[in-house]
Amino acid sequence: MATLALCLLCAAVAATAALAAPQDKGAMAMQRVEDGRWAFGGPLGQRIVSNVAQWILRAPEANPGILDMFRRRDRKHPYAEHTPWAGEFAGKYLISAVQAVRIEPSAKLRRHVAAFVRDLIATQDRDGYLGPWPRGRRLMGDCDLWGHYHCMLGLLMWADDTGDKDARAAVLRAAECICKLYVDSGRRPIEAGNPCFNLSVLHIIADLHRRTGSERYLALIRRIEQDLARDGDWLRQGFEGKPYWRLPGSGPRWEALHILQGLVSRWQATGDERYRKAVLNHWTSIRDLDRHPSGAFSTNEQASGTVFAQGSIETCCSVAWMALTTDVLRLTGDPTVADELELTLWNQALAAQHPSGSWCTYDTPLNGVRAPSYHQINFQYRPGSPELNCCSVNSPRTLGMLPDWAALRQGKAVVLNFYGPGEMVVPLAGKERLWLRQKTAYPADGAIRIEADAGGKAVELRLRIPAWSRKTVLAVNGKGFAGAVRPGTYVAIKRKWSKGDVVDLRLAMTPRLTLGEGPDRGGRVAIHRGPLLLAFDAGLNDIEVADLPPVDVRSVSLRTVKLPATAAAGWDPRPIGVWSVVTAGGRVVLLCDFASAGARGTEYASWLPASHAKPAAVRLQMPEDEAAGRPGPILFRWSPSGGPEDTYRLVVARDRTFADVVRELDGLKATTAQIDSGLEGPGAYWWKVVATNRWGETVDRDGGRSFTVSPDASNRFLAVRADGCLAASGLDGSGDPACGVLTFAEGASPVADRHSQPGGAVEFDGRIGGLRYRLARFPEDDYSFVGWVRLSERHAGMGQIMSAWCRGMDDPLRVTVEGRELSAKIEAGNAYRTEAARLEPGRWTHVGAVKQGGSLRLYVDGVEVGRCAVPERVRTMATEIGIGFNPFFAGGERLAGAVDDFAFYARALTPAEITAAAREAGPR
Repeated sequence: MATLALCLLCAAVAATAALAAPQDKGAMAMQRVEDGRWAFGGPLGQRIVSNVAQWILRAPEANPGILDMFRRRDRKHPYAEHTPWAGEFAGKYLISAVQAVRIEPSAKLRRHVAAFVRDLIATQDRDGYLGPWPRGRRLMGDCDLWGHYHCMLGLLMWADDTGDKDARAAVLRAAECICKLYVDSGRRPIEAGNPCFNLSVLHIIADLHRRTGSERYLALIRRIEQDLARDGDWLRQGFEGKPYWRLPGSGPRWEALHILQGLVSRWQATGDERYRKAVLNHWTSIRDLDRHPSGAFSTNEQASGTVFAQGSIETCCSVAWMALTTDVLRLTGDPTVADELELTLWNQALAAQHPSGSWCTYDTPLNGVRAPSYHQINFQYRPGSPELNCCSVNSPRTLGMLPDWAALRQGKAVVLNFYGPGEMVVPLAGKERLWLRQKTAYPADGAIRIEADAGGKAVELRLRIPAWSRKTVLAVNGKGFAGAVRPGTYVAIKRKWSKGDVVDLRLAMTPRLTLGEGPDRGGRVAIHRGPLLLAFDAGLNDIEVADLPPVDVRSVSLRTVKLPATAAAGWDPRPIGVWSVVTAGGRVVLLCDFASAGARGTEYASWLPASHAKPAAVRLQMPEDEAAGRPGPILFRWSPSGGPEDTYRLVVARDRTFADVVRELDGLKATTAQIDSGLEGPGAYWWKVVATNRWGETVDRDGGRSFTVSPDASNRFLAVRADGCLAASGLDGSGDPACGVLTFAEGASPVADRHSQPGGAVEFDGRIGGLRYRLARFPEDDYSFVGWVRLSERHAGMGQIMSAWCRGMDDPLRVTVEGRELSAKIEAGNAYRTEAARLEPGRWTHVGAVKQGGSLRLYVDGVEVGRCAVPERVRTMATEIGIGFNPFFAGGERLAGAVDDFAFYARALTPAEITAAAREAGPR
């Protein structure tokens, strides 16, 4: 400890508050150790040292464009344009660098970061602008507010740690620049576009308001909160319990986790329970549905309600997840939240960052290979910044956040959340300190020895007992702990701590299995040992991933082994741990920690083939729990259990114990079943799904759900009509559905229809509103839209007759008018568009769009006028369609015109059916 003490003395600086201490009304359960000292050892410590040497210290010199884009914002660049989010690079880098100083406060690193701060402040314009964009477009588009958010946050952190008045002033100037535009001028923040990016500025502005009480900041906060409802609706729908992945617009994207951090700050300032409840509901839904076994958050950059689908797992998403989770830990004091931080740190965080410290990934798949982000997302490269991208500047934060959660204060108690070799010093009252040194091979081994010394002072030390450690042994100075040691709790030890005091903790490292689900992960298993996810690495074995035999899930036994000499060559640093497991065929294979897998460019897999596995428990999806509907057909839907041989049994009963069964469908292969009759009797029903295969059966993980049949219900239950119709309405002056459920109606006015019948159609003015319909499901192979439209002379720009857009590049069908040009489109990874046809304003026109297999066809008045090739199967998260607007996009893309008699089908209408629909009761 003497070595650490000397280092701390040499590096000590005054921790001066940058702004006035906030007078919070919403109390956090735990507080950060502001002036703690940290020295992490073992593999994690090596990663931290390498990251500082190979990235933090060299990145600005190797990538001078990081600040030059700010200096030359009004001059010509040797490239067309920045990426829209380029302004974030300096801020993200600075946040990582400030956090690195908190862990390794060397004079060299401090000088380096101080110089970067000075250079960044020097680029700030007189009006406070701190971005890379020229005059005329500053803060009004791109991701400019997002870039300011990161730069301001980094500068404020530096000011907090060092008392740098120039950094503090730069933050306030930037805030004033934003307020002048979005408070004084009347412009709304959402008009900057990219809402999940730009509205994240709420986080820094809310923190500044906490510190200053400024009414200008509060005015901006209120505008942002009003705008939240126009896109992801994070606050209202979070408070109401909507899962994060089900949010509209850009709501499920990863960037919006920073909006949730802003809601935490609003809770602190106001004590308003709406903020707290919204954040905790969203966080819980992400943990339960969108956190991968590696601790990573997101699939294809957003929440999707499942971790069993293939898709990229972006590093930035997990950085935001760890930042939010750190806030949630302090908000709740819940030790299982700290479990999540540990899981992400030892797996996703270390896997995303190469052990050399010189590069990180964009995508860190559970199965696959690892590549540098500057290869995977090289479209972000520009001359002068060859290595800069959203992930390269952000990845180090996963390590830098350690002081924010490794140890916390709870009143006068010290809470220890992090386990691993190293030392930490927590200041107590006056000049007293609590020194904690851990001697352990954790997380490769469950034995942890903690040496504690507070100079004889009585301190309550609370130790996290991970929820996964079902049997934990705890001793103090060799004597067994007398109190309860329960999984998922903190154990409090209050005593006078002196040199020589020792706490021995032994955590149970019993393997834990997660069965895969769905077409991508069905028949596979993920294995955890302690906090580590294990993986098969082809470089450690003499077979390839494709040849890996299945693991018998009935008896998984792991044996710790030393790395064989033949496999050890070139492994530096060594894996955190290596274990052998016997596969179903008797073959012994080696597994290592997920963080080390693939680090040498080898192929790896953490979703392993499995045998003798019962079906994974399905999730019930529709009807939603406690749903109500009028008598009629009911579509039941659940998630797939995964195995190709699995079948399902749907059981519907009149009681929650399922003693009074009224319908039972067995041997189902599909994950949907519609019951057209037999459930008309009013009252409550309960339903469950049992998945079955040759190894056994499992009941759904929801434990059954209830629904109520009532003639007085506002809507029917969702179902597919006999002709395949999913949504339809005559639009006779309103959006009342003949099929589907109307979930939103605004700005649709009655107007004469194509027969001149008063109130027989609806009209949209192109400025507000639209109609939105919930579907029983969205088909992925074949589907069709038909309807009548009369374009207004007032229509200009982009307008949607019909759209199923739910998030970026996920619109399985849209029928669009751009100016006077009509076309049908699909956005699914790429954009697909038919040839266009011209619409005549003021004339009723029948339009149709048919997606059949690999073709999308557009019809006008029953005649095909355009087509294009599209993917055979379009995977989508869409569950609703909009008429007259883009249903979830903040910009709206609204139609100016009238619409009559539309229908959307879960099948491809034939050309004859399209022609018949256009001729039937046509315009007179």
